[in-house]
Amino acid sequence: MTHPSSLSRRRFLHASAAGLAAGVLQRTTAARATTPTGSGRPNIVLILADDLGYGEIGAYGQDIIRTPRLDRMAEEGIRFTDYYTAAPICAPSRCSLLTGTHQGHATIRHNSFNEGLEQESFSADDVTIAELLSDAGYATALYGKWGFGPDDRYFAHPGDEGDPSHPLQRGFDEFTGFIYHHHATNGYWADYWWEGNERVDIPENANGARGRYTPDDYVGRALDFMRVNAEADQPFFLMLSSQLPHTPNHVPDFSEYDDLPMANDTKKHAAMVTLLDTHVGMVLDQLAELGVADNTLVLFTSDNGPHNETTVYGGTDPIPGPNIFSAGDDIYFNANGPFRGVKQNLYEGGIRVPMIAWGPGLLAPEQQGAVSAHQWAGYDILATIADVAGVSAGAGDGISVKPLLTGGQQQAHEYLYWERFKAGAPTPQYYLNDRGRHGKFVQAVRKGKWKCLRWAPGVARDGSIDITIGGTNPQLVVPVARVPKDAWEVELFDLERDPGETVNRAPANLSLVQELTAHMDHAHQPPAATR
Repeated sequence: MTHPSSLSRRRFLHASAAGLAAGVLQRTTAARATTPTGSGRPNIVLILADDLGYGEIGAYGQDIIRTPRLDRMAEEGIRFTDYYTAAPICAPSRCSLLTGTHQGHATIRHNSFNEGLEQESFSADDVTIAELLSDAGYATALYGKWGFGPDDRYFAHPGDEGDPSHPLQRGFDEFTGFIYHHHATNGYWADYWWEGNERVDIPENANGARGRYTPDDYVGRALDFMRVNAEADQPFFLMLSSQLPHTPNHVPDFSEYDDLPMANDTKKHAAMVTLLDTHVGMVLDQLAELGVADNTLVLFTSDNGPHNETTVYGGTDPIPGPNIFSAGDDIYFNANGPFRGVKQNLYEGGIRVPMIAWGPGLLAPEQQGAVSAHQWAGYDILATIADVAGVSAGAGDGISVKPLLTGGQQQAHEYLYWERFKAGAPTPQYYLNDRGRHGKFVQAVRKGKWKCLRWAPGVARDGSIDITIGGTNPQLVVPVARVPKDAWEVELFDLERDPGETVNRAPANLSLVQELTAHMDHAHQPPAATR
């Protein structure tokens, strides 16, 4: 449980944030209703896939991988065509989702562990979805991948102040799964995981054995959590954070794809997506069996676009490792749909992902089975969930989409914003998919049908721009806003005419480029010093 002193401080920070937000953050969410009392408050389930591409679900155009439950969920709920993750890589995306801040304001903006550095952590001032709902009387739980490791950040004893990046310190009453990103990635048959703040061995998987497939196990924990709280008439917030279908392609059984002419490792990827689909179906079935489906909102999405990290070999399992031929699964299944790019970059394929909202008793009747082109992003999820729960979201960059879900008048963003720092060691697929700009600070804005991206000449780890012009001048470290306008490389795309981002329209639309890059200047604030 959260330490009382940190809880009080968090409430103070949350209460005071709304009044101070105008000079700090770009937006403040609208005032919310008073938190309802009693058992009528809706339950909320957030299911987050890992590296699931826009095109990997039947409802989004996939014609090889079988996803019957997600397809049915889309038929009964709302399928969003223009929903975006908040960042194209794991930790920053999850940080923005949990805290409701876009990457120009978020605490965590980098997958530091990709470079052998300690992962950046939440600050004590961050407020997560789970903290808001826990303070409002919800039971809260996270099962699966956390991703803000390493393990040794776990606080030693219940009641300790602990590290601000631990699930139990961020509003979750229960946690079973993986703290460290790479532990989750390679943890399909992990020999240990975390239960609360305790490391627990999994003897069935000791010494390389494969006795317990962990995703099946923590989905079972999630079902138990829903059952216990539904039977107690206790409103709950469940975050089911699966590592499926992140590489490596590990799955207990892929025999349902034996009839397809593809390598076994590629069949395994398909089976992983289908297993994820099965898990979603188990959650929806459990809600119906418990009699709480009509009072539950379920959101399903992905943390970023599809990976291109699986090298296909002839053996029984793929070996994760960058190489020019390593995007076999993505190419075979057209995982990014009609879009260009994949995980790691800010082209559409890296950030536009599936989003399905389902709630038989909460969605407006006319919205059940609807397809929406409303433009929103991962940093809107906190505001949306808070609104559904009747809780104040405080200050942030998000806008609740509850009005859209319930048939009301929906407020739109003036624009959506992203940024990305350098992402890991240079590898061919980053060069191929980011058009030769690996390691450069990049920003992107979408406003209506227009999408603008710009790359700085270089990037320093403190978030300032590292400029070396012509290879002769000494390096000048300057803030983003002071990078000379002619030093940026800019692209502009009309997504209505060119969803694949193939034709750069910047030269013919200089005034529009100026407008959109001004939004980038405004949205970006230098990050805190590396923690």
